[in-house]
Amino acid sequence: MWNRHGWKSLCLGIAAVLLASSAGATNVISFSAPGVTTVDKDQLLDVDVGFNFQDLTLGGGFDLDLSSGVFTFKSFVFDPALGDDPAFRSKPADDASVGPLTIAFGSFSGLTGSRSVGTLELLAKQEMTLGTGSVLLSAADNATPSGPFVSEEGGTLPVQYNGLAGTVVPDPSNETARSRRPPLSLHAGSRKESP
Repeated sequence: MWNRHGWKSLCLGIAAVLLASSAGATNVISFSAPGVTTVDKDQLLDVDVGFNFQDLTLGGGFDLDLSSGVFTFKSFVFDPALGDDPAFRSKPADDASVGPLTIAFGSFSGLTGSRSVGTLELLAKQEMTLGTGSVLLSAADNATPSGPFVSEEGGTLPVQYNGLAGTVVPDPSNETARSRRPPLSLHAGSRKESP
């Protein structure tokens, strides 16, 4: 004969296993500039936006997180092979300077696996070396109007945003100004004084 405590414990255990199995999936939006290691000041940089979801998503959006001192947004073009429903697409206007700079997409059939979302075009406001260093460009879940990425059931999916890393090269014309204050380093789009 089942007692209430045993039944409740069994149900809670099953629920925990189900939640853990779906929460363990990795869903990634990534930013990369393949083949580019140096970027000159005032140079246009094409950044690939990638999608790699283990969970099925009906779609959602993210807000770009770029340091205004490092990049200026120029444009975004969706990859024609994304496999989404173009009616769900949203992107910033070309040369938009006021945020949030939101990119969103989706499909009633669902999206999963690895694919290209599209290409960002950014203007470098400083000379930089890409590949290692601080995160110069990343993103965060959009709140409105698109909202974060959701599952078939309508639940919010956790998304990891893998940013574009690099190191800003100091501008020699600012040598005098730099000698009066400690150097700056960039972390996730914000400025922080170095020790």
